[in-house]
Amino acid sequence: PSEVEQLDMHGVIIDFVQAMRPQGQLKGIELRLCLEAENAMIAAAADTMRQVLLNGLLNAVDAIHTSGERGGVIELTTRQISKDDLPWLEICLTDTGCGLAPEHSDKIFDPFFTTKEPGAGTGLGLSVSLSLVEAMGGSMRALSREQGGMALYIFLPQRQIQANF
Repeated sequence: PSEVEQLDMHGVIIDFVQAMRPQGQLKGIELRLCLEAENAMIAAAADTMRQVLLNGLLNAVDAIHTSGERGGVIELTTRQISKDDLPWLEICLTDTGCGLAPEHSDKIFDPFFTTKEPGAGTGLGLSVSLSLVEAMGGSMRALSREQGGMALYIFLPQRQIQANF
């Protein structure tokens, strides 16, 4: 198991994007960052958060390639929100891919659900990501965007690690 630490998600996102940019599957896809959260600190394991980001990014890449469009845009944004008068970090990954069919919106986080061709995916990426995020007290949701593509929202509570002495 990964060690939970006080983590700056902006640093994790920047490092993740720098590692992903040279990857072949991003060829022709513009990857944009819009890190707006004034405070992006969360209590989490860096490896866990990289896995959640990777699963979301790979789905966005597949959606862009499936759409038949040449190229596309993936944008990763952060902002700080308030929920029940407590600070939360919202991470949003949007793409200009084929979008989410209405009949799939309530199944997207189900284990083994996939819209990909047989052998092209297991349908576990978003299900695993949801489990990881929920274990941290967070939540996820996916929405089709009016202008096309999809938005994947990750909500994480911003709490301090409690020291045990």
